[in-house]
Amino acid sequence: MKAARLFLEVTSEKRPKTSIRNQQNNFIQVSGTTITEAQLKELTEDQQQQLQRILKGFNIPKEFVAV
Repeated sequence: MKAARLFLEVTSEKRPKTSIRNQQNNFIQVSGTTITEAQLKELTEDQQQQLQRILKGFNIPKEFVAV
């Protein structure tokens, strides 16, 4: 039992530290034209609502639509 504890203590310090970095890129692409999230944020409220009405007309499956 002492040997197992010693082994775990010694090897646990030598484990490489790993970090996981998740990156998410949000954008809309239609016919080769890409609209980024930053560009969407620059739209006026009226422009955003107009774009939402257009996109709702495409019957996009719910798993692809963020609310």
